[in-house]
Amino acid sequence: NYHEVMQFNGLKIEFFDAGHILGSAFIKLEENGKTVVFSGDLGNIDPILRPSEELPKCDFLILESTYGDRLHENLENRKEILEDIIEETLRENRTLIIPAFALERSQEILYDIVDLIENKKVPEIKIFLDSPLAIRIFRVYDKYTDYFNESAKAFFIHRDLEDLDYVEIIYEEKDFRKLINYPKAKVIISSSGMLQGGRIINILKYFVEKETTTILFVGYQAEGSLGRKILEGEKEIYLDGEKYVVKAKIEKLLAYSGHKDQKALIEWIFPRRFDIKKIFLVQGEQKAKIVLKSKIEDYLGIKVEIPTKNQEIDL
Repeated sequence: NYHEVMQFNGLKIEFFDAGHILGSAFIKLEENGKTVVFSGDLGNIDPILRPSEELPKCDFLILESTYGDRLHENLENRKEILEDIIEETLRENRTLIIPAFALERSQEILYDIVDLIENKKVPEIKIFLDSPLAIRIFRVYDKYTDYFNESAKAFFIHRDLEDLDYVEIIYEEKDFRKLINYPKAKVIISSSGMLQGGRIINILKYFVEKETTTILFVGYQAEGSLGRKILEGEKEIYLDGEKYVVKAKIEKLLAYSGHKDQKALIEWIFPRRFDIKKIFLVQGEQKAKIVLKSKIEDYLGIKVEIPTKNQEIDL
């Protein structure tokens, strides 16, 4: 439970809501008068969950750096951009494929699209959710609405996905033909978000070479992943060993990423800038760590270290 202080051999442990995914936490450790906070993944602006809690007073901070070298574009108007993309999909009778992580991202995207439809911002469009894990996670979300922000809580309490005529859940792989054969404009949400496996691969095989397809990336694409290659313009890709030519239109809306960007990370630290003795940057590409280190030292005046693998540090 958040804020329940546990003790183990003199070490005090306390969990805080990180706002990244349902149940995510950052951890405060206290022993012998020294306090360390380990951030883990810190949540971006989330349409469903409560925001991450404020950073408590600490001596040392071990901080993620996933987006340490960049800002999320279109953070404040991402829903309006999604609205425009859906309207284009309807107008041009396109297939909009959204690769999304089964946990959190699929729920966020579906929530925003349904919200746009229910509030008459866009006409109804057929939505296929083709991710067994995402479907199971939706059932978990239904049980823990106390962790939602107020608007999402009201939305989820009064709606069941299976009651929405325009949402079709693909439970079995044999039902894949329903998705393929649907003749009108449609949205397909499937995982994995980086195109590294899952049902999205079969979807790509059928749609990636069609000029009437749009692939919308809404989350982080790791270096070397298929998603990163397509996002960076690679035209020839391999799916299960077979070559395909990318003719689909590629869009990105990375403001849906689940991680705080550089600006948000610095804002999170700012109130504790006079308390923290040192920050250790972890969990990010080296370039992101180097850029964030410079920003923190220049703007907040806090000493920053980038540890190496297996390095031991005496606090």
